[in-house]
Amino acid sequence: MADVPQHRDPAVWNLVVKAKLPLLKTLLHGIISQLYKDSRHILHYKDYSSVWNIQQYWQVCDSCEELVLTAGKESWTKDQVFSYVGDTVPDEYKQSIFEVINCRRDDIVEQLLAKTDSISERELHNFDWKVNLVMSSDKLGTIHEPLCQLDLQSRDREENVNTTLELNSGELKSLIKSLESANKTVLQYTS
Repeated sequence: MADVPQHRDPAVWNLVVKAKLPLLKTLLHGIISQLYKDSRHILHYKDYSSVWNIQQYWQVCDSCEELVLTAGKESWTKDQVFSYVGDTVPDEYKQSIFEVINCRRDDIVEQLLAKTDSISERELHNFDWKVNLVMSSDKLGTIHEPLCQLDLQSRDREENVNTTLELNSGELKSLIKSLESANKTVLQYTS
C-alpha cells in the first residue's frame, strides 16, 4: 500500500466534525451527485449555515470533493481514507466518510471517466498530406527546404472541421513522436 499523504490543511477536518453525522453524509452524497453535469441535486449553503460560516462551508466542500475524487481515482482502501483524514477526526466520522465513498465509488469512477472522455469530443475522420519544396523565401537558408502540408478532417458531433498544417521536418518529427506516444497510451488503456 502506498503512503497516503495527509490533507494539505488538516485543520479543515476539525470543521467537518462540527457537523452531525447525518448532515455530513448528506453533504458528501450531495458533493458526489454534483459531479454529474446535469444533476438536479444542488448543495445550498443555507442547509449548512447553522454549522459553518460561508468560508468554512467552501473549505469543507472543496476538501471533501478533493478526497472523494482522489479516493475514487486511486481506489483507496479504508485505511488510506482514514490516513488522509488524519488523527483529529473521530473514527465514527472516518467510517461514515469511507462508507459514503465506498457505496458511491461506481458513480465517482463513472464521472471521472466521463470528465476525461469529454476533454474533446472531436475525432479524426480523414487526413491527406503532400510534400512541397520551398522555391523562394526572404531567407536564403529556407530555400529548397521540404515542407509537409497536412490536411486533417475531424468531426465534432456532426460538424466537420478542416485543419491545415504546414510543417518543416523538425515539426513533423515532433508531431509524429507525439502521435506515437498518444497511440501507445490509448493501446495501454484499451488492452
